[in-house]
Amino acid sequence: MKLTGLYTFLERNPRLSILILPLCINFVKKEGHFLETFLVILLVFLLDFLFQKINNGLKFIFYFLIFITIYTLEFYYDTQFILHDNTRVVYFLIGFSLFFFPVIGIFFYFKRYNVLNSFLLIFSITILATFSYFDSENKSKEILKELKYSSSQKNYFVEKDTTPLILIILDELISYDELYRITKDSTLSYKFSDKLSQLGYIPNNRILTESQRSIYSMSSLFNFNLHENSKGLDSLEKLNGVENLNQLKFQQLIKESLLINKLNSKNIKSISYGLTEFGDNNQFSNIWKMHKNDSFSFHYTTMMLLSKTLFSKWFFGMVPRDFKINKFRSDVFNKLLSENFKPNTFYYYHFLAPHEPFTWAKEYIKVDTSEDPEKYFQDYLNYLNFIEIKIYEVVKDNKFKNCRIIISGDHGLRNSKGNANYTSAFFYGFDNANIEKVQDLGYLINESY
Repeated sequence: MKLTGLYTFLERNPRLSILILPLCINFVKKEGHFLETFLVILLVFLLDFLFQKINNGLKFIFYFLIFITIYTLEFYYDTQFILHDNTRVVYFLIGFSLFFFPVIGIFFYFKRYNVLNSFLLIFSITILATFSYFDSENKSKEILKELKYSSSQKNYFVEKDTTPLILIILDELISYDELYRITKDSTLSYKFSDKLSQLGYIPNNRILTESQRSIYSMSSLFNFNLHENSKGLDSLEKLNGVENLNQLKFQQLIKESLLINKLNSKNIKSISYGLTEFGDNNQFSNIWKMHKNDSFSFHYTTMMLLSKTLFSKWFFGMVPRDFKINKFRSDVFNKLLSENFKPNTFYYYHFLAPHEPFTWAKEYIKVDTSEDPEKYFQDYLNYLNFIEIKIYEVVKDNKFKNCRIIISGDHGLRNSKGNANYTSAFFYGFDNANIEKVQDLGYLINESY
């Protein structure tokens, strides 16, 4: 197409195909689905043809609705902690719409489509210019280098075999020794621990956790205790406000971790029903996907995934946080119930419980958290009891008898009554339980194969 022809193409009409182009290019950068993205663009070109047939007023409404649908959450996360701090998505949507409604309206009123189209085209070119194939493993290596990581070895001398190994993380699980210190009630404090002991578990009711945040605790666990072996971790973990900007780094350290790489080298399959997938395994909607990309636990084809990314972000961004968390919890629980555990396989389950919100679908009606430490603590204990019963009823099943199992908190209760630096852990199928730190569990898992 000659330059004059291109100018005419850009000038005459707003182009839906150009509107979605930046998001498509960004999707390719992140996901690598070239063919699927190309097909979606072709589909939008067909919509473009129909789009040009309607009057200008309807064009504006249609264009504006598509714009806010596909870009609201993109702008939301790109501006988080810069222009706003954890603003509710619905409020951001209102402000976003109020700002862009007159902006886009002016271009349509004066029919300056060339400005809109040219800006989006130039913006797309700038994204394309920074394109680089994302190598997850090398990216993880870069992050470890940034953290000044130096590997060490801890040997726990466990018998190596092919037994399935299951890691169950109970998020924000209080240390039961801490619970006894607070309540002085041994029956209340050790009920769950005693019941697991009767099943053959070895309890550690005061195991140290070196982080009070899941993202740091779990990335450390999956990388052979980053806290002990990384000189640069503290500076990143203690950032105020903007620390979430670094969460993607730590998410990557779970996705492409040293532990999983070690297991892969031994031909051990690793399956995640946790905070994030392992490698390119996208068969489960982890909690970060649900939060940022708002995927639910459907097994999307890549075509469906792209379509959802392009056209469904706005809607799912409006879904309440509690609903998403409940959905994630029930998905993890159902996977634990239904899984047929296989030899030479490592399984990771992460329950966002007894962490608040204190709710579980229709089984446990939501309890609104209170700023009163005493009330919050009591609500936590009630919910903890509910979670303990659910977990116990599952793990007592005979199918777990031929497995190695670790049940542990990622950190303790973050409440003035409890010490969040301690949690509890339980070990099944191990001769001893001399693990002193949650973040050392990665060594034990690796030594088991």
